[in-house]
Amino acid sequence: MLNGILVLLLMALVMYLKVNFATIKGRVGEANVNRILERLIKDVYKIYHDVYVPNGEGGTTQVDHIVTSPYEIFVIETKHYKGWIFGKEKM
Repeated sequence: MLNGILVLLLMALVMYLKVNFATIKGRVGEANVNRILERLIKDVYKIYHDVYVPNGEGGTTQVDHIVTSPYEIFVIETKHYKGWIFGKEKM
């Protein structure tokens, strides 16, 4: 009886991970970047996470990290992938 319950729980866990793997992996990547950004000097850099900005089409888009300083603004989109990632400055 106990073995059957454990097997069902294990199957449920595997199914959950299979369905949510990309989301979980993305959150892990963002958490890693958050930890790195938190090391920046607080008096110089201001850090914003999960910012929603207008997309110019009446909706919004989510940006993972924005870092501002007296010198410049950094917009960081985190991807937790291996290999090449291609993108454009303007869509």
